[in-house]
Amino acid sequence: MNLEQARDCVEKTFRHKFDEDRFLFFTRNLVNHLDETKRAQFSGNYIKRAFAEQVGHYLRLGTYSDPRGELVDVLVIHLRKETTLARGRVTLRNFVADYLASGHGKNKDAVIAAFVSPVDDDWRFSFVKLDFTFEKTELGLVTERRLLTPARRSSYLVGENENCHTAQKQFIELLTTDIADPTVAALEAAFGVEKVTKEFYDHYRILFEKTRDALKKYLANDPRIENHFAERGIEPDDFSKKLLGQIVFLYFLQKKGWFGVERGQPWGSGNKGFIRHLFTDRAHFAHLVARKSKRDSNFFNDILEPLFYDALARPRLEDDHYYPSFDCRIPFLNGGLFEPLYGYKWDDTEILLSDTLFSNDEESNEGDKGTGILDVFDRYNFTVNEAEPLEKEVAVDPEMLGKVFENLLPENIRHSSGTYYTPRVIVHYMCQQALLHYLTVRAPEVPQDELARFFHLAERFADFEATDTKAHADKRLPPSVATNAQILDKLLNDVTVCDPAIGSGAFPVGMMHEIVRARLALTASLEKRGQAKTLGDGMPRTAYGLKRHAIHHSLYGVDIDPGAVEIAKLRLWLSMVVDEDDIRDIQPLPNLDYKIMQGNSLLDEFEDIRLFDEKVLKQPDENRDQDIADVKEKIRVLTAKAIRAHADGKPGAAAKLSAERDIARLKKALGRILHNETHEELELDSQESWRRLARLQSLHSDFFRESSRNKKDEMRAELEKLEWDFMRATLREQGREQALAELEHASGKHRKPFFLWWLHFSEIKQKTNGFDIVIANPPFVLLQGDIRDPKLRETFKRLYRVAAYKIDFYHLFIEKGVNLLRDNGAICYITPSNFVSNNYAVGLRNFLLEQTTLDRLVFFDEQVFDASVHNLVFVARKGALDENETSFCRADFPSGEFTVNELYR
Repeated sequence: MNLEQARDCVEKTFRHKFDEDRFLFFTRNLVNHLDETKRAQFSGNYIKRAFAEQVGHYLRLGTYSDPRGELVDVLVIHLRKETTLARGRVTLRNFVADYLASGHGKNKDAVIAAFVSPVDDDWRFSFVKLDFTFEKTELGLVTERRLLTPARRSSYLVGENENCHTAQKQFIELLTTDIADPTVAALEAAFGVEKVTKEFYDHYRILFEKTRDALKKYLANDPRIENHFAERGIEPDDFSKKLLGQIVFLYFLQKKGWFGVERGQPWGSGNKGFIRHLFTDRAHFAHLVARKSKRDSNFFNDILEPLFYDALARPRLEDDHYYPSFDCRIPFLNGGLFEPLYGYKWDDTEILLSDTLFSNDEESNEGDKGTGILDVFDRYNFTVNEAEPLEKEVAVDPEMLGKVFENLLPENIRHSSGTYYTPRVIVHYMCQQALLHYLTVRAPEVPQDELARFFHLAERFADFEATDTKAHADKRLPPSVATNAQILDKLLNDVTVCDPAIGSGAFPVGMMHEIVRARLALTASLEKRGQAKTLGDGMPRTAYGLKRHAIHHSLYGVDIDPGAVEIAKLRLWLSMVVDEDDIRDIQPLPNLDYKIMQGNSLLDEFEDIRLFDEKVLKQPDENRDQDIADVKEKIRVLTAKAIRAHADGKPGAAAKLSAERDIARLKKALGRILHNETHEELELDSQESWRRLARLQSLHSDFFRESSRNKKDEMRAELEKLEWDFMRATLREQGREQALAELEHASGKHRKPFFLWWLHFSEIKQKTNGFDIVIANPPFVLLQGDIRDPKLRETFKRLYRVAAYKIDFYHLFIEKGVNLLRDNGAICYITPSNFVSNNYAVGLRNFLLEQTTLDRLVFFDEQVFDASVHNLVFVARKGALDENETSFCRADFPSGEFTVNELYR
């Protein structure tokens, strides 16, 4: 094919409903020599019970043999009417895995498949391949053994509602090449997402810079709005990041057909190009919205702001989400994404960003028409699926936003902050290892190898356990897992996980997926025993219900960058709606303000002033005992000081006298406490602090569910007041009330240079004295190198045992992570590997040896990040060392991916 023919072939195949003849023509030209004598159709008993609810019948068009002898079957898999392409993706992947491992595709290396639903205009074009394991035979020979392992699937969503811009770019080379027969590796590469990722975030960075510069220019010409932004602490960078995030969010969700739904029509029937529709008819919609102005319509001011801050943010549940100004149904989403940044008065200001920022007729460097935000976004496919290592969609997905976040940081800032995006396969591995450790410690009756197998094959177990009781044992839950399903489910229900350097949210999202995968796999076993029809808070035991429960009860995170916090929230919100087709099946999005928070994880003080006294976390009667113990300890220290001063003779006389006076004062105070002379006053103070803390915790829980904007504003104000009350009380006790003004000024910039862990997450401290799991990719940066602040260096040396003459932030984050854990809690970090041998890290090694039991190390042979260090992953348990031998792992990167080869004890 020549270039024009290739483009035409892709266009006709992928921009329309599935057509078998067009698909066969495309496939013949893609692989050139398709053996169509292998054509066959399979239905009825050929489809195993585990997949019968999803798959109606399937057709093998032929088999392709590449130059290396690897075999690929080309399938058309017709789904049942009730099966949607989104809902069935895991089971359908497992169907092909089973086909390759034990079905009619046995001994084949891969499958190219079209998944076709009779109710959708779109279809899925996929490449599916099994993993292989290597096993040593009894004779010592290494042989390849094909096991029923998870399949890896990469897909394009194509059809009438999708753009084929990416597919054209990816397949043009294979369709136009002079090479007669492509290898399986070349076919798989055409389904790769890496090129799409890089191209998209390069474009996104340019769009961000254009938006920021346009806003700066507008503010410079409007002092009133510039002053309003300054009063609210709004930076152009933050405003631009949020605006792009809001538009991206709508691009994800409009693919579900949730926007522009006509009154009386079902959800999903809306305009899947809704944002472009609003822009094209902006003059009409601006008139409907009725912004009072004599000027021409403006897309941002007259369309997007009302859409964001009224249509999407105002409850209309009683009217089935109908929004009169746009004459259609638009879902009320709630959450914080569609609230004005830091409460700016959107309806009282005119921010007239040029319409050409959003769409224009300029030609891009690649020759595409249009360089505006909508022009660029329109060229890409968007999917709300958070890709896992086993499931990749060749489209813009929420995980890509994390890479965008990294890309938006200037190189000097990115490197000085040590911000590097963790590859998804490492996130997946670390989350499984951390949960595996957590369950092993708390459910010792379940062998670790069976738990590991359970996590590895959770979806497969879910399919066969629920539908096929006669399935082979390797497709069913491991016996000890099935027997202890209720115990394991309760542990997964109760687990608490924190990322103290959350970045763009990779680990909380990954943890949520692993928790939900595991609990869904346990569901069939629980239901057989009549257990767990619903969750504890009344949510249904569905993917959505389990995700919402995990976000509410299990996931916590902090980051110093407010932009990172917003992206982390966005990814969690998107993850909740991915599996739902009807907005009525889900509750309004939760508010994550007090789950994912901005702050400096390493400091709980400001200008060397401690800001929160943890004594308020104890019951009032406990406080009295603690007060007595504190006074006695001070008397002991001063007595030792007086004895040393006495030994110094005359030079120490003044110090001795001062110590004796303080001792006398403290003894009187102790006597008053012991005789309850001041106990009533102390009790009143303690009771009031306890009452305020209980109120703060109640507000946090209620805020998560609240949907009224006015009520949320009231709750925020009360929460902020409570936080300041606790800080004022602590500062007053230290005689440092004058520091309040400086503290308030710093907080007004929305970048708190501190974080009060056990005030904001006090329920964790009170219930279990720490998190079950702390997991992170902490920043890698030497304080001496890029951040030259002698005062900060001294502060860290005072607060952290591991702070040596060289202070690396990741060392501090390790100590902080261990301190945030409960006893026997698990810490799982990816860090530079040099701390195991560098001289300046001896303090860190000693700290880990004294405070933790190292469970596992994974060394990487190649660099994981774009940084001049090699990395490792470690998992450790908080608690004294025992006699167990440490287990080690290694990892390598064959062909750009990596597999983890574990060397067990």
